[in-house]
Amino acid sequence: MADVRPRRTTDPSHLTESVAMLLRWELQGGVWRVLGGDGEQVTIGLFTCDAGEEMDRFTSADEQLLAVVNERSGSEDDLPD
Repeated sequence: MADVRPRRTTDPSHLTESVAMLLRWELQGGVWRVLGGDGEQVTIGLFTCDAGEEMDRFTSADEQLLAVVNERSGSEDDLPD
């Protein structure tokens, strides 16, 4: 299987729409968390910067997003090496 994990780079052109949205949210100071999933799809909650109020959520079966949440269950987790 091909490596679908996002690469560390300043060029976002290789990111899928859902991963790009998640990273934009995090870069703007928002908090995201995995709310649930079954290995084939995942539901992500987007929270305010103080992690208090859920602003939105989305569910996706995007392989690149699944690879991201396999390494981090939320924006508060450390980035993998």
